[in-house]
Amino acid sequence: MSKTKTKATFYLDSELYKAFRVKATLADKKISELMNQTLRNEISEDEEDLKILRRRADGTTETYAEFLKGLKADGLI
Repeated sequence: MSKTKTKATFYLDSELYKAFRVKATLADKKISELMNQTLRNEISEDEEDLKILRRRADGTTETYAEFLKGLKADGLI
C-alpha cells in the first residue's frame, strides 16, 4: 500500500469525533493513524464480501438439504 499521504477534509458528528479522539488516545495513536486503520478494516470487509459474490456469480447453487448438511457438518446446527 502506498505510503504517500493525502490531506482530506470531512465532517464528523461532534460526539463521534470526541469518542474517536478518546479511542486514539487510549490506543496511543494519532487520530489519523486510527482513521487509516479503521478505513482499511472497512474496505477489507467489503473486499471479502466482493470475493464471495464473485464466487457465487458462477451460477452454482445448492439445495436447501445440501445447505443444512453443510451447517450440520460445520457444527452450526
